Amino acid sequence: MGVIWNVCRDLGGTNGVLPVAKKLGEMGHQSLIIPNGKALEILPNLGIEFFTLDRALEVAPLPNVVVTSMCSDGGIGRNFVPIMNMAGIPVVALQDYWGTRLVDSWQEPKYRPDYICTNDQICADLIKKAWPDFDQRRVKKTGFPMLDQYANKNLDKTEARKNVASKLGLKKDWPIVACPVGIFGGASQTLDEVGRALKQTGMNAYFIPRYHPRMAQNAPEEVGLWAEALKTYGKEGLVADSSSCKTPEILEAADLIISEFSTSLLEAAVLGKPGISVFYLSSARKLFHKEFGDLMAQPPFVTLGLTYSAKDTEDLTKLIAEILSRLDENLLNPAQLDFVQKHVDGKNAQRVAKFVDSLV
Repeated sequence: MGVIWNVCRDLGGTNGVLPVAKKLGEMGHQSLIIPNGKALEILPNLGIEFFTLDRALEVAPLPNVVVTSMCSDGGIGRNFVPIMNMAGIPVVALQDYWGTRLVDSWQEPKYRPDYICTNDQICADLIKKAWPDFDQRRVKKTGFPMLDQYANKNLDKTEARKNVASKLGLKKDWPIVACPVGIFGGASQTLDEVGRALKQTGMNAYFIPRYHPRMAQNAPEEVGLWAEALKTYGKEGLVADSSSCKTPEILEAADLIISEFSTSLLEAAVLGKPGISVFYLSSARKLFHKEFGDLMAQPPFVTLGLTYSAKDTEDLTKLIAEILSRLDENLLNPAQLDFVQKHVDGKNAQRVAKFVDSLV
């Protein structure tokens, strides 16, 4: 058995790394979790043991394998790559989104991991497009480990609704429209757009917007703009502060989920919920292009047909009204069913762990 360092930074990357680290531990490896960035705040709240780099070095001078998320701004996981290469230690990077960080934080050849575990052939093709000289045999299509939590999940929508209603004080039997904003620069534009469209439908609904965890840090100017955008919606049905609930709880209770290209729309799809992408917003397109360059023309779950895609404000208003008027119907589409069957079998983390084990 070996020593594995599992490095995570952002929320999405942490959600992918943790189930893999757990599986590796169950296989008998000394599986150490080394957080940095936002993960340093996330793990204590989850009660999960983690190690600073100094403590990890006390356990073993060097690991046999490094597993790292591919998070924003690289972090220590990315910075380990050239160091581990010199020591002959393989680095396995986990993607938690199609095409993530290939053209910005991880673009330089010296930061390219030995292997990348990703979801499907679409992801593999994006890696080939971004890094044409990267050996495709080093791309492992394992599935996204974070999706394992949704495998065989018999969601009790009534209980999920009761839980959120109790925590947030929702007294009326109105549908819940969740808006977990995926961007930080321009977050207020998304809030304002979705809020106005929902009001224009004239339909009663609870509106629960959530800003990006890094908004205050990466775009502090948005904090005041967000507060102003909340005022334009009015108080009727608005849940301005939903901090007593975790985002997954809100997604499970929601009847409709609206965002730009947040992974929340992917989670909505595997939960069997209708989702709408407002990718037409200039702020969303700007950030998308910054993160993905010309790898993709639109969010992958739009291309896959997992979610609706609004074309403009009028189209968004119509889509919201249509979906809210049909909530008594089964709105799960064939693309969602196909995706769940192929990629949500509960064994994604296990496949990654088995591959890592083969490198020890």
